[in-house]
Amino acid sequence: MKDQNTTAEELEQKDEQEAEGKSIQDDEVVKKLAAEIKRLQEENAAHLDNLIREKAEIENLRKRHMRELEDTAKYTIGEFSKEMVEVMESLYKAMEYKKEFDKTDSKIAGMFEGIDMTLKLLEKIFTKHGIQRVYPVDADFDHRLHQAISKLSVQDKKNNQIIDVIQAGYTIQDRLLKPALVVVNVIEE
Repeated sequence: MKDQNTTAEELEQKDEQEAEGKSIQDDEVVKKLAAEIKRLQEENAAHLDNLIREKAEIENLRKRHMRELEDTAKYTIGEFSKEMVEVMESLYKAMEYKKEFDKTDSKIAGMFEGIDMTLKLLEKIFTKHGIQRVYPVDADFDHRLHQAISKLSVQDKKNNQIIDVIQAGYTIQDRLLKPALVVVNVIEE
């Protein structure tokens, strides 16, 4: 009986050892699985972060492209406009001489009427396309819109006030096409 008890005890011990070994193996498997889950979660978080960054980059590119398209639409006529302002200024100059001619001569009167009509039509077109004339007599000098070509000292005017406009400037939307050429008052103290 002793042999049977010993055998039963040995079997029990053996079962316990196997169970313990199996438990250790299960713990190792659980640890490995937990480590794999953690690695996959980190990998997933990295992929999600990359996806969010790429989505933001695509959105930024889309916005930049839209701005460029808007700017292109706004300023496409810029180069053409630079040349057309010369025509506009020639018409203004022609109208300045109107008072020097005989207004009773119908041919001359008709010519100046045609120049005036052309000038008004061109002004309307310029306005439609956001082109504005900058003729800043008595305004304060602004280096963003004006180019000083001469300085004078006139006591009854403010310092940095524009005394005379030699040539008008032009803007299109919010950009400068051509600066106004001006004479600026500089009071030296």
